Amino acid sequence: MLARELSGPAIAGVGDLDVLDALAAEPGSGTELLTTLEVLVQAGSLRAAARELHLHHNSVAVRVARAEAALGYGLGETVGRFRLALALALRRLRDNPA
Repeated sequence: MLARELSGPAIAGVGDLDVLDALAAEPGSGTELLTTLEVLVQAGSLRAAARELHLHHNSVAVRVARAEAALGYGLGETVGRFRLALALALRRLRDNPA
């Protein structure tokens, strides 16, 4: 439904997408950070994400803290992870139009 109703121009200007784009563009670590955020949303917790990524939970916590600082909201709570999940989904829709 979202893919059918939302086009690139309709998605443009969503602040969380701008932040995710900036994080993804960081040299050397942007791709890893976005992957970490995707896995965090799917796994539901920092420790579960760390297991999935085969990283120590402190390494994942550092990445998540960097994303939280940039986004301006926490990812430790359900509402923050939902907002992130929505932003990631919108980003995928924008970058892969149907």
